[in-house]
Amino acid sequence: MVLLELLPKRDRPHTIAVLKNDGTGYREIAHPDLVGSVRVDWSWDNRYVALRELDRTVVIAVADGQKRELMLGANAATDQFGTSRGVAFSPDGRFIASEIGGDQFRPNVFVLPTQGGEPLLVAENSTLLDWTKDGRFLAIASARSGSDALYLVPMKGGSPAGEPVFVRYGSFLGGRTTATGALVYKATCPGGNATVYLAPLAADGQVGAWEDLHLRTGRSNNPTVSWSPDSSQIAYHAANNDAGLPGSRVRLRNIATGEERELYQLGNDGTCFFAAQHPILFCMQSNQQTTELFSVAVDSGRVERLGSESGFRAYLRPSPDFSPVPTGGHGLEMSGLTGHMTFSPDGNWIYYHDTDSAGKEGLFRIATSGGQAERLGEFPTKSRVGTIHISPNGRNIIATCFDLNSPELSLLENFVPAAR
Repeated sequence: MVLLELLPKRDRPHTIAVLKNDGTGYREIAHPDLVGSVRVDWSWDNRYVALRELDRTVVIAVADGQKRELMLGANAATDQFGTSRGVAFSPDGRFIASEIGGDQFRPNVFVLPTQGGEPLLVAENSTLLDWTKDGRFLAIASARSGSDALYLVPMKGGSPAGEPVFVRYGSFLGGRTTATGALVYKATCPGGNATVYLAPLAADGQVGAWEDLHLRTGRSNNPTVSWSPDSSQIAYHAANNDAGLPGSRVRLRNIATGEERELYQLGNDGTCFFAAQHPILFCMQSNQQTTELFSVAVDSGRVERLGSESGFRAYLRPSPDFSPVPTGGHGLEMSGLTGHMTFSPDGNWIYYHDTDSAGKEGLFRIATSGGQAERLGEFPTKSRVGTIHISPNGRNIIATCFDLNSPELSLLENFVPAAR
């Protein structure tokens, strides 16, 4: 059978229905209370469907539509967003794993008996994937070591039977166990789904043809790119997930020749920028307790520690001479900005991605002294814009774009330890 989720329309409520494989036998089995999409799962014997709604999990018998509500209990508060969470039957049908509470990105994983009872906390700040085929483990994604990775929680009788077992580093946005025991999972694409484009910038502000630099940035939401003071090269974060390893590499690319070299190994929560007037990179590296600040010499790779700060810092902000701060910049007439904006090297212009009154996207600029915005040309892609970087000599512009809606599907086999 096939499970269908029909999102609400004016003439139809939110509906969960089943359909036979030949397209006949359409039957509605639930009308969830949530406005957005819900999470559902088939039992391994195809007899039941589990549906997660706010503070309850509903088990529905496919044959007759009978429902049994499993309340989440006082120790398993729902998340503040009221968001639907993952849900997964155990192979023997005795338990249901569910994401409950936590924040929008890192919920907590609980296990509930399908016959009713108090939910039991299995893993905090983790994403539920699925049970392994033999039911001995619950596959979760967690950053408990500081980097995103796949773990297996040993399970016995619906309870954790030991510490989570590390499998491999990598991006695991969601997954399901196949009939053969493999794990099909979603992940951000290698290179982070981000694309970096370069275009010449004329003296009058007009932008030329965009060129894809084919950089593997490894950051899906905001790839870091920094120009050297002489505008001859850029530093960027390269993906380091070819072998399922955490972190990234800081690489340098010569804009004229395209030649590249690796300069430094960097962790996941790290950022590097070129100094404004010297051939060095200022970098930071964070964990949950401290943020280390250091510099890396471009010619020799020599690392010099600059200090540390307590607590986690997500961004390293360069000094004002890295990007001039304009004076007298008031009364700017910009429409609603849809992307990053940046100042020209002389501080006289602000460049940004926007949509004009006709709904046409493009690259715009406006004088910091005020006035009307000026459309300079097309933007390289319809994907979401990350950042805009203008070279210090004002002759080139880089745009980073990304698309969070095209994760990659991967298959992981033979990842479960053999039974003893």
